[in-house]
Amino acid sequence: MRADDADFGEVVRPGFLGRLFGRRPKIFRDANLAAAAASLPQEAGVIGKDPNGHWITYQLPNGAQRVRFRAGEAWLPTEPTVVPNNTNITLATVHSDGRLVVLEGIHRTRAMARERVMIDPSRGGVEQAPGWLDFSYDPSAFRDTPSARAIAEVLGGDPDAPLVPAR
Repeated sequence: MRADDADFGEVVRPGFLGRLFGRRPKIFRDANLAAAAASLPQEAGVIGKDPNGHWITYQLPNGAQRVRFRAGEAWLPTEPTVVPNNTNITLATVHSDGRLVVLEGIHRTRAMARERVMIDPSRGGVEQAPGWLDFSYDPSAFRDTPSARAIAEVLGGDPDAPLVPAR
């Protein structure tokens, strides 16, 4: 991938009155994979890439693993509640079939995918790559272990429920 191939997308920013009334920037056109990769931290080492170009996993020098993904192609374990939690916690993993699944930050993912809202970088948005989010990554977060199934059932979830598309 060359930086020349990068399409950094387009964001429509609200005018003065829009900002005054709390309107957020809207994504007009998503950035492509080349732009998402070009804006990774320089010291990041790429661990893996989706063959379809929807996510990139990478590791920082401190050992932290991250994933940068296209919000519209993410999957959610369940439909988000009406009221968001308003935390900065993020977590995503890659399912055994290659789909990226968001486990923490599902409201942000849904807002970007469906409402085309640009998310602040402090909460996972990628300023240089509209339509992409940057979350903590755990490759083992979605293993179907007996304990994971038991926890899901105790919390009132259905461990056999199908994944929900973010878009």
